[in-house]
Amino acid sequence: LGSAIVRYITKYRALDDRKNEEKTFGLFLMVYAVISIVVLAAGTGISLCVHSIFEKTLQGDEFEKMRILVLLMTVNVVLSLVTTVFSSVIIAHERFIFNKLLILVVTFVTPAVSVVLLLCGFGSVGMTLATTTVNLIQLFGYAIYCFAKLRIKPIFKNPDFGILREILKFSLFIFIAEIANMLYYATDRVLLGKYVTMEVVSVYTIGATFSNYLSSFTTGISGVLMPRVTTMVVKGADKKEIDEIFIKVGRLQFILVSFVLSAFVVFGRQFMPIFTSGDNYGDSYWIALLLMVPLSIPLIESVAVNVIIAQNRHMFRSIVFLCIAVANVIMTYFAINMGYGGVGAAVCSAIAYLIGPVIILNIYYKKKIGLNIPLFWKNIIKLCPTPFLMLVLGLVVRHFVSVEGKLRFLVGAIIFTVVYFFALIPTLNGYEKDLFFAPFRKISKKLKRG
Repeated sequence: LGSAIVRYITKYRALDDRKNEEKTFGLFLMVYAVISIVVLAAGTGISLCVHSIFEKTLQGDEFEKMRILVLLMTVNVVLSLVTTVFSSVIIAHERFIFNKLLILVVTFVTPAVSVVLLLCGFGSVGMTLATTTVNLIQLFGYAIYCFAKLRIKPIFKNPDFGILREILKFSLFIFIAEIANMLYYATDRVLLGKYVTMEVVSVYTIGATFSNYLSSFTTGISGVLMPRVTTMVVKGADKKEIDEIFIKVGRLQFILVSFVLSAFVVFGRQFMPIFTSGDNYGDSYWIALLLMVPLSIPLIESVAVNVIIAQNRHMFRSIVFLCIAVANVIMTYFAINMGYGGVGAAVCSAIAYLIGPVIILNIYYKKKIGLNIPLFWKNIIKLCPTPFLMLVLGLVVRHFVSVEGKLRFLVGAIIFTVVYFFALIPTLNGYEKDLFFAPFRKISKKLKRG
């Protein structure tokens, strides 16, 4: 529902319709209030059944402690739900700095307070209470910012329940896509754990972790563009304007993705034993590559996802993701039972991803959404010489010069990074060069002033 809040609040902001914006805000608060009541009822019910659920694993005072923990975590879920409404409104208003700063503070404060309480002997209840308290403070922070800074207040009078059906339909297909994503990413590990060994699961998990890093490394750019893209769609921006932002952001994301991929190909094998404290993770390198390469294409095209969500045409994408998730389950099952292990599972996942998000969705973006996919890829191809040459050069140098050990590895990685980005400069356009040199200009100005 968070995506729905961003879309509909942004839509009314673009139309300069403050009343409907505040009515939508109020409607979402009511929807989340209903969900919160259901969560509270379910959590309370579970807490009353603690004895029967955990009778084989708990004893004595542990039952009461578990009951308290369940109730506290239920409150945590409710606080998180309500916080989602306020944080999504802030994102829709494109106040990203405040949002990220508050998340950063919570990320650091929660474990710090938990450690202090643990050292004071409060145990798991103290840790959970600390998390609940921090979440409550976070909710107050978001709410105060919405009311005091954005001056937006929810209207609960005469809610437009007619729009609720549209909102739920919009959210349903995002939900289906998220379920499909979970199924797609969890399938391999579940099947490997069931039919092979936990050691193979560990090897696969390490490889999959790097694909998660790649994803989180780039999605931050497209995430902040959702309100802007929605505004463009609502205001009837022509296809040329949408293509421009699609290509502009795609090029930036390709620069990041191609750097990470080429660096991983060159240094990945040395990276594994240094940072996993083990010698049995050779397959993790190949699993990581098999998962990262097909994933890189949807990552650089992520603005296209923003466009179809803004247009409320994301149903097809959700169905595609659900289909590839099911296909991946079937293919992985047979691959594992044929003895291909973790690498075989990764190959199945790569094939499913290439067929769905890469081939089918690119056709959909061009034929149905009207995005200029050929022009997009012409722009991306212009950036390809640098990562390709750096990849070849890095592999050749690494063949003759050892990067074993943490110090050599770090020195090699730093040299590769510096050479890579300076080699990339001739292929950049004016906008990208300005972004690249902006930090250096700021440093130069400060030094001159000093």
